Amino acid sequence: MYAYSCNSSCPNGTYNSPGVCYNCSSVCTTCSSSSICNTCATSYFLLSNNTCSTNCPSYAYPDTGTKTCINCSNNCQTCSLSASNCTTCSSSLLFYNNSCSNNCPNNYFNVSGTCETCSFCNQCLNASACSVCQSGYYIYGGVCYLTCPTAAPVPDLTLMICTLCGNTCSACSPDATYCFSCNIGYLSLSGKCYVTCPSGY
Repeated sequence: MYAYSCNSSCPNGTYNSPGVCYNCSSVCTTCSSSSICNTCATSYFLLSNNTCSTNCPSYAYPDTGTKTCINCSNNCQTCSLSASNCTTCSSSLLFYNNSCSNNCPNNYFNVSGTCETCSFCNQCLNASACSVCQSGYYIYGGVCYLTCPTAAPVPDLTLMICTLCGNTCSACSPDATYCFSCNIGYLSLSGKCYVTCPSGY
């Protein structure tokens, strides 16, 4: 019975509690009892415990197509768009490319739970030190440069490394033998560094 009339089944928005149709909760569009929702009202999502909420718990994501909260995969602590698209990982697992695993892939290293690689690098020693740079880059001190830094300004086009100026030189160009700025205590003359000026100067 519903609304003082007899029906073979209860209408949507109500549930049968034997012989009588009772209204579902206001957040349910269909339900099996006063506490069990089957589908939810607009702006609500169905949780795994058959209740409706405007927000999914942290371990689930809202599926707008089914209007349900779907639990993330076991490896994910949080996820979005799909169960396997992790945004954070469960304890002890490492985050890489929206997935979680026990180990980082080759050339990636654990940095506070996230797999990271060194920049412009083909082979890394760790997350901040490179051993082989990408094509077109020079290596110096474990870092890859498109142009060599002032600390090692001379590019070796064969080995693709940046080389230092001479021991007495602080800046040189176009190669390590021509110095245009000397270390403190040295004097510059015609691309060379002297402790004292040579004869005739």
